[in-house]
Amino acid sequence: MGKQKWIRLICCVLAVVMALGLIVLTVVSAFAAATRTGRITAENVTLRKGPNTETARLSTLQKGQKVTILGSSGRWYQVKADGKTGYVRDDLIVVEKSASGSEKQAASEKKERPSAAGKELQSALKELGFYSGALDGETGRQTAAAVKAFQKAYGLQADGKAGQETLVALKAAAESGGNGSSAACIAVNGGTILAEWYNAAKGIVPKYEALSCVDVATGEQFVLRCFSKGSHADVEPLTRTDTQTLYRINGSRWCWTPRAIWVYVEGRCYAAAINMQPHGPDTLPDNGMKGQICMHFFCSRQHNTGAENASLQRAVLEAFEKGDAAPAWEEISGAEKSPAEESKNEMKTDETKAEETEPSGENIPETEAPGMDTPETESET
Repeated sequence: MGKQKWIRLICCVLAVVMALGLIVLTVVSAFAAATRTGRITAENVTLRKGPNTETARLSTLQKGQKVTILGSSGRWYQVKADGKTGYVRDDLIVVEKSASGSEKQAASEKKERPSAAGKELQSALKELGFYSGALDGETGRQTAAAVKAFQKAYGLQADGKAGQETLVALKAAAESGGNGSSAACIAVNGGTILAEWYNAAKGIVPKYEALSCVDVATGEQFVLRCFSKGSHADVEPLTRTDTQTLYRINGSRWCWTPRAIWVYVEGRCYAAAINMQPHGPDTLPDNGMKGQICMHFFCSRQHNTGAENASLQRAVLEAFEKGDAAPAWEEISGAEKSPAEESKNEMKTDETKAEETEPSGENIPETEAPGMDTPETESET
């Protein structure tokens, strides 16, 4: 074989190798484009075997955990996490936008632009002794470290991000002078108080007494009774009428979705939130509801994990932000009988009277405690 033939053969082989390499690179790029990274947005999210709630649970994912998104089926993402492949509802994952190498480099080199909000944040942190840098409005690493230090001191999630909960706590602490503890974390909007749970609300909410409450969304009034105070308050509707009210305003169903409420203690209104899923112990067998529900205040936590529940904390802040619309105590107690008084009187009636208060043909559904079976997005036991 001549020299020229050898050269042509080598060139052909190289061309084939380059073509195969291009194909492999295209396939890898396509796979990389098809697989995306997501982040879990709620506590105790269930990874299921199939794209529906009837399939088996594979594992429990935590808020902030990264997962690899492999595909989708209806309202579910197929993901890989903890070495397992399964499905998670798409409303419980935020998809992270991938960036090219040049975009990543530009992002890393980009300097935070000064802003009035950044300067205000730095000023509040400096006033409380957490920040010692310049008040330039550039919220870089030094500001983030100061935010994280403040969050640790006030019992908040220490992620260094100035989110809504952190900003509310920071404003409250600055207005009250701050003393390096979450006891100062109380603010007032209209007549509504935002009280931090561990150092304020926990000592204010009484046990075994009727608490007049108002649902923020509907304005409906009902009465709850607290029987336990740990990482949050465990409460029950005082009477069958209160149970009926809760069931009705929640669309005639029980669920874990929180509701923002105003709670009245000694004539003062406090921002709070409750979930709407009866579970766990039952201390009032005649109130038409089997189990208890959870009442949360600012910075309260879950009993089982010790972590804050983001959706319940958002509901607490909703009650505070709409606090100027809360009825004055005189509007509730000024009636012929306050909700708490009416409920107390109802408890004294006999069973016949209790049955007469229930709508004809409509029974309050019996609810079973979920036991150790963790709810779809969060556990409140």
